[in-house]
Amino acid sequence: MAKTTTDPGLPLHKRLLFPVIAPLAAWLLRLFWLVCRVQQIEGEEYLEALSPGANAIIPCHWHQRHIFCAYYLVRKLSVKFRFGYLVSPSKDGELGVMILKRLGLVAIRGSAKRTGAQAIRDLYLCLSRDGISPVLTPDGSEGPIYKFKPGPVMLAQLSGAPLVPMSYAARRAWYLDSWDRFMIPKPFTRVAIAIGRPRYVERSGKLDGTGSMQDRMEAELNQLGREAEAALER
Repeated sequence: MAKTTTDPGLPLHKRLLFPVIAPLAAWLLRLFWLVCRVQQIEGEEYLEALSPGANAIIPCHWHQRHIFCAYYLVRKLSVKFRFGYLVSPSKDGELGVMILKRLGLVAIRGSAKRTGAQAIRDLYLCLSRDGISPVLTPDGSEGPIYKFKPGPVMLAQLSGAPLVPMSYAARRAWYLDSWDRFMIPKPFTRVAIAIGRPRYVERSGKLDGTGSMQDRMEAELNQLGREAEAALER
């Protein structure tokens, strides 16, 4: 069992609760993954064709599609890559750190909302220095939904790591009343996952010319969602 420690700056009740909630949340997520049936994974051949020297990638998916994109990264690719997620630097972010550790993932502390430039710098250091593959949601934490923001493209341009678009679809799902209509597959439903071709962003002296790649990635993420839906129909 993974050992976790709590931040001494946390209120006492959180220092007591977080070590209990974190393993329970990680266990429930793994159980949820088990009770849904992953029927098809499209595009795995793209990842198998990555050059042997690729020690880090930048997976990206819409904020709405967290649950089974995370499943694929944890269950299928964690042997090959170390994946990290951006976690709020606030005290409450400690709970997210603990849950990620339980899943074998790395927590990257930072807020794209409040410290965007600093977050890009921290993500770049994780990639270049530590070989961690940061998992990004390009429509951000507040949207607008399905809008690919420039951060992932800039990070790929700086680091040389490829963007790997991905999505999934579920036969039956709930959609939360949130800005992204967050999707939660219903238990025992069928799920299909779609992976896109890794996309490298040409390095240059200036961080410009990202607009066309943003448009391309935005269209591809939407197309992958449709491909996953079509796979469920076959």
